[in-house]
Amino acid sequence: MSSSSLYVAIGLLAMVASWYVIPRRWMRLLSILARTITGLRTRKVEVDGVKWHYLEGGKGPTLVILHGLAAEADHWLGVAGPLRRQFHVLVPDLPGFGDSQPPEGLGFQVDEQSRRLDAWLDRIGVDECILAGNSMGAWVAAHFAAHHPDRVEALWLMDAFGVTSAKHSDLMAQYLGGDDNPFLVDSMRDYGRLVTLLFNKAPQVPYPLARAGYLNTARLQGELPRIIDEFLGQSTPLEALAPRLTMPVLIEWGEEDRATHPEGARVLHKLIPGSTCVLHPDVGHLTMIEAPTLAVQSFQTFAQANNLTAREATEATARVWYPQKTRGPKAPCLASPCDNRQRQFLMNRRPYSRGRLMVWRRLPQKLSSSAGLSNRMARSSVRLLTNSCTLQSSPAVPILRSPMS
Repeated sequence: MSSSSLYVAIGLLAMVASWYVIPRRWMRLLSILARTITGLRTRKVEVDGVKWHYLEGGKGPTLVILHGLAAEADHWLGVAGPLRRQFHVLVPDLPGFGDSQPPEGLGFQVDEQSRRLDAWLDRIGVDECILAGNSMGAWVAAHFAAHHPDRVEALWLMDAFGVTSAKHSDLMAQYLGGDDNPFLVDSMRDYGRLVTLLFNKAPQVPYPLARAGYLNTARLQGELPRIIDEFLGQSTPLEALAPRLTMPVLIEWGEEDRATHPEGARVLHKLIPGSTCVLHPDVGHLTMIEAPTLAVQSFQTFAQANNLTAREATEATARVWYPQKTRGPKAPCLASPCDNRQRQFLMNRRPYSRGRLMVWRRLPQKLSSSAGLSNRMARSSVRLLTNSCTLQSSPAVPILRSPMS
């Protein structure tokens, strides 16, 4: 074997070894690649002594997206990438998580996180925005919108924590039971169990990337008990905030969510007048990772229905058809009978044959999540029924169950 071949072989072996020895470095490289593919740029700013890291991309109305507990901005890449074609997207690592300031010395009550969000938006010059969030981020977004309605044009709540009157989810039942706290991750086995609770179908992830995810979570363990206690035990419930949410609100939930019970969607839907509620079958707590296409399409149609977009749909957006004739069964209104004068929700498998408003689009996802999480929904054709019809006995719109291929 020549010396050059030997050097190449040694280099390849070193790369393979590094894949297992320093998985977080590989995770960071993959994150940088994913951000580049999706067209999002990395920004950093310091506000009141707190360091913020965030992703930014696109032009149009400003859409601010907040991640959940012990998560990070990169978890939204599969959704933020397509949406940046219509919106100016901002996805921060909330202080305490990701690449922003570590959690030591920070408060994690929802009102405290809302205050920091207010200061950050002031610092980067955002006066008004569409605000979105998943899990803890949805709770923070709702609190901010309730206290600053003049700054929030619309609200997108995905699998939100904070609905105290709903049934306890599997995760919350374990947490409140006190015997086995699912939030505490002391080993790869604990991390795997937590991932199982967050997804309907746990993704198949290469071991090094799974270990990198575990290490990212484990580094919070010293502060996580305090964070959880402040976040869950010292924050205003969503039920108290809901009546103050007067802007258009999209409530989106996975029907197989084992972290926040899907009943929370129905509770919020009843409390927020005029809200739109969409339930996704076979989807867990992290809809933006497990079913990014569904998340993108449901928000795009909600945005179009509420005139939130600044320009016409591009090739990355869902297409909308208004056929001449409508045939086929009408999807039921689950709350009460619909006014016949209003448009009904219609559904079918052929986009041109039935339905007053049909969304049908194959959205190829160029991105595989930085954590190697499943992108199985990205290549499926999804038909999502999304309009609203006025109810005779309630100002709220019906709960929709989005069909999957």
